[in-house]
Amino acid sequence: MSKRKRQDRTAEEKLELIDKFKALPSCSMRESAAQLGVNRGFLTNILKNEDSVRKECATQDSPQRKRLRHGKDKDVEDGLFQWFQKMRAKNAPIHGPLLCTKAEELATALGHTEFKPTDGWFSRWKVRNGLTFHKIHGEAQDADFDAAKTWKDDVLPNLLADYAPSEIYNADETGIYFRALPDSTYVSNSEKKSARGFKTAKDRITVLVCCNMVGEKKRMMVIGKSKKPRCFKHVEPTSLPVDYQASKNAWMTTPIWTSWLLTWDRQLRLRQSGKVALLIDNCTAHAHVAGLTNITVYRLPPNTTSIIQPCDMGIIRSLKAFFRHEIRREIILAIEGSEQVTANVITKQMSILDAINMLHGAWERVTTQTIKNCWRKGGFCERENEEEDVDDDVETALPLDMAQEEFDRWVGVDDGASIVEPTDENNETIMQNIVTSLRPGTSLDETETETEPESDDEEEPPPPPPTAPEMRALMEKLRSGLQSRGYNMEKFGAFDNEVKDLLWSSTNTQTNIRDFFQAPK
Repeated sequence: MSKRKRQDRTAEEKLELIDKFKALPSCSMRESAAQLGVNRGFLTNILKNEDSVRKECATQDSPQRKRLRHGKDKDVEDGLFQWFQKMRAKNAPIHGPLLCTKAEELATALGHTEFKPTDGWFSRWKVRNGLTFHKIHGEAQDADFDAAKTWKDDVLPNLLADYAPSEIYNADETGIYFRALPDSTYVSNSEKKSARGFKTAKDRITVLVCCNMVGEKKRMMVIGKSKKPRCFKHVEPTSLPVDYQASKNAWMTTPIWTSWLLTWDRQLRLRQSGKVALLIDNCTAHAHVAGLTNITVYRLPPNTTSIIQPCDMGIIRSLKAFFRHEIRREIILAIEGSEQVTANVITKQMSILDAINMLHGAWERVTTQTIKNCWRKGGFCERENEEEDVDDDVETALPLDMAQEEFDRWVGVDDGASIVEPTDENNETIMQNIVTSLRPGTSLDETETETEPESDDEEEPPPPPPTAPEMRALMEKLRSGLQSRGYNMEKFGAFDNEVKDLLWSSTNTQTNIRDFFQAPK
């Protein structure tokens, strides 16, 4: 005779049985158990421990859990779940790598030096707390359409009356996983079973974009984790095509925001430019900045950015589309040039400097028409043509061998990436409050690494830059290659002259041509 298999019941199911038992007419325990369809001994046991069952159901984060288990670092796990609950209460998208990062921060602050958030630990922690992964469908569902309409009716007319279209700007941040690859590909029939996927790389930077109603784009700002990444070793900061800043988690912070705004205001003042209006959202890092003379900041109403903020209307999506297109092109060119590399290896070796250069190229490719269309879509001006589509320019970046849906998934892979440190209702850091509640007097380590490279940067320092003779030789090779492919050499000539001027001016000791005709000693 086979043994009956033990069936555990959740705290919620046990409490339901207790309530059903109390609703039964007076009868024996055997009859009650039969009516409820459970073993008599089991029923007796849960009735005997009713108080503990009710307490367990009330205090458990997930009443559906069958047994109350804890990991070896209970305070870390409890603190992480508190952080998760507070973040979800703010409707913030949370993914696994972010939770593991926060777990490690908590463990360090609480003195658990041996704690490591392994995949196994994270899987068990999710089960213990009843977490499941769901796809979030858009942010417009929670948009405040009434507030948007009121702002357009009451504020926008005065704004347009006081400023010319070229003087009205919108700035917004976005997170970018600069090493992420597409999650699908074509495979042959013979490869179907052996084809392996890979986790989406979550190496993140934050990008600030800013543009005005007539399509003029300001210089981008990129925020990384390290102030001096190794890939910057031989790079002059003034040669970067973007403004680069750093914060501990590559987030936008109030000091970075303040510095960016004051620098722009000073530039406008020195150039004796007119005053401008800057539209921003209610990001917690966008603090009030005192002392502005040429910039007036206007905040959009809460929960309206998804329906009226121009950068959210397609400008940022266009930037990301061109950026992904550039990554794909670099990968394919690298693979075609060497049989020893794979796409995954190439992206792992991609530095922040590579990402910055590709992002700059992508921002250059975002067209004036796309920007104008996005301002129109936000309701700032009338459409010139009702059939205009703000995504028209984005579609030109669609790779020929990728379906639109597949490419869209890749473009939006980082849409939920955090761009700012979350705070509570009192504008205090959520993580610090949790650490303090678990262990009073303990604080997070706010020290930022200034000279060390970020942990996900290159293990080996970059090679030294080419010498002047090597650069001249490379320019000759480039000239030959371009001419063989029919490139317009008039454009190349201007660049070639700039390079020659740079090499000439950077030579420390200029040789006099007469030195070549001096008689030998």
